[in-house]
Amino acid sequence: MNLEQIEAQSRQIKAPALEFEAIVYGRFRLMYIPCQLFQQIFSENENGFLVAQDSNANCPKTNHFLVDRLGLRFPVLSHHHFGTMLLNSKILFVPELVGKLANLQIKSMRLMFAEEIPSQVLELVALYKMALANPLKFTFRTPHFLNPKDLTQGHYFRSV
Repeated sequence: MNLEQIEAQSRQIKAPALEFEAIVYGRFRLMYIPCQLFQQIFSENENGFLVAQDSNANCPKTNHFLVDRLGLRFPVLSHHHFGTMLLNSKILFVPELVGKLANLQIKSMRLMFAEEIPSQVLELVALYKMALANPLKFTFRTPHFLNPKDLTQGHYFRSV
């Protein structure tokens, strides 16, 4: 739903009839395969040769991508316990909307982390908390680890 549709639904539905959740950060999962797609993960050793590594690592690997005809890179996460996921090439990033969404009966806002390291997660959570605490005076800079070309505002401002 775009923002206009969310506003219309908010006016029609009286709380607490339904609780709404909005996703405000992250890459959307486009596909899930319950098995591990990669039996071996290849990496470059110190001599520049590709060597096979055990794919039973403790965390998902994000150095694999599917590239479409436009050159967009779609991360592929593969883990021996969790299967394989294909993620969107763009990262939803809308901290400026959390205050407005909170006023529209949105009871929870989800930040979906897939390939961020702990320090990045902490920085993003702090950014979204600041946006929620003071939405009228909130200004922000895109964190240095996010490339603006990789970001999207999703369907919030599009006609669907």
